[in-house]
Amino acid sequence: MQGDGWPAVRQSRGDLDRCPPCQNPRLMEPRPSAESHKMSLAVEIASRSNCLKSHVGAIVLIGERVRVTGYNGTIAGYGNCFDGACPRCRELSKGRGEELDRCVCVHAEENALISAARYGIPVQGAECYVTHEPCLGCTKLLIQAELKKVVYLLDYEYPNTQDHNESRQALRDYSTKGAQTVFERFERSSDEPAVKNWEDKLEAMKGQSLDYAQKKGCPNSLEVLPDAEKHHRSQYVPDLQSPTGQACRRQS
Repeated sequence: MQGDGWPAVRQSRGDLDRCPPCQNPRLMEPRPSAESHKMSLAVEIASRSNCLKSHVGAIVLIGERVRVTGYNGTIAGYGNCFDGACPRCRELSKGRGEELDRCVCVHAEENALISAARYGIPVQGAECYVTHEPCLGCTKLLIQAELKKVVYLLDYEYPNTQDHNESRQALRDYSTKGAQTVFERFERSSDEPAVKNWEDKLEAMKGQSLDYAQKKGCPNSLEVLPDAEKHHRSQYVPDLQSPTGQACRRQS
């Protein structure tokens, strides 16, 4: 059944077929770039993290196809970090890179590589997009697994252990010179609105996890949060108008 509108549809399609190539090089396609699309997937994967402090997501691709994903959190079957299962994360005063040997969570990149090994998925020559810069330990694993490229969104530095930063950089320099794994920061200028949105979403995930832990009442009490951090996290609240119910907005 073609209906009265069918000839008009065919006519419009014919007009498109005859349309000359776009002459405006500044005109953007009505879809994200391939790079932005891959990083947005990593951000969405991070939403499954059960960590109280940082939500990290990673995807591993071969030939532009996602083969395996990973997010940070406690081991399967163990208590959730935001339910108080990680003694290190319960101490909210512990800063980035401090006492990581006490953390019981598995990193996103580690979980992705473990899943690939478990299901027999080769990752040699693959690409990894991850929301946070890989730590020293994950840097070693990614290089050893012979991934081709690692692209990260947010910087991760060790503020109190400079030797960690130096060792990580030394490994990356060696890997790059040997034409092995290359580590790159996501080109923020390529999609600034998307980068801002991702940063807000990742911060909102942290705020929601803390609110959940405090409202539920963890089996192990949380440390008192410093006022500055309390204010920072309270800026992010769930956006109830979001179609998915998962997006968050920043309070003005």
